[in-house]
Order: sequence, then C-alpha cells, then structure tokens
Amino acid sequence: MKMRLTLDMDNISYASIIRMILPYIKKEDIPAILLPVIDRAGEPGVLENFLKLVPKKTQDDIVISIVNKNRSRIIRQGKGLMDRFGIDGELVDMKLQRLVPKPRTEVKKP
Repeated sequence: MKMRLTLDMDNISYASIIRMILPYIKKEDIPAILLPVIDRAGEPGVLENFLKLVPKKTQDDIVISIVNKNRSRIIRQGKGLMDRFGIDGELVDMKLQRLVPKPRTEVKKP
C-alpha cells in the first residue's frame, strides 16, 4: 500500500536547505546566481547574507529548482535515513512546490 506524507513548511531557512542538499546535487544543477558563494557555503553566515540580497521569489525558485532537478538523489538519501531509523519501506517520490496561500475570509458579526 502506498501512503503519502506531506509536510507543508513555512519560514524555512533557505540557506540551511541549500547547505543540507549541496553534497547530493550535481554541480551543473547549481543555479548561476549561487556560484559566487557556493565554495564558501559551509561558512557561517555566507549563504544567509547572500540570500538577503536576493528577492524572495528568486529564493523560492532557486530552492524549488535545485530540489526538483535532484529529486532522485535526494530520494536515495531519504531511503538512507529511513534505514538509519529502522523504518522498513520504499521511498518512491518527493517534490517541492510553492503553495499559494488561501485568501482569508472574514466572518461578519451580526
């Protein structure tokens, strides 16, 4: 039986995501905008300070692109984590997508 676990995330540090997945992605999949800082990405504050200069939408696009282009490599690492925690099963898919916030509806008081 297949199951789906969905994690909706907000206020995530893109620098931490980029730092975490860098060892698992192909060099050619690193967006050109990150090339000036990629060699120093492990140093504290380098990615954080660089990303402050990049518009939020561009940050979203960078992370979504990196994750989706390297989906199979990240899935393999996820399987390794499952094994490490003793979870039997097969990790078959993952994706990262932008969620569009639902508009708030106001309740009118009588």
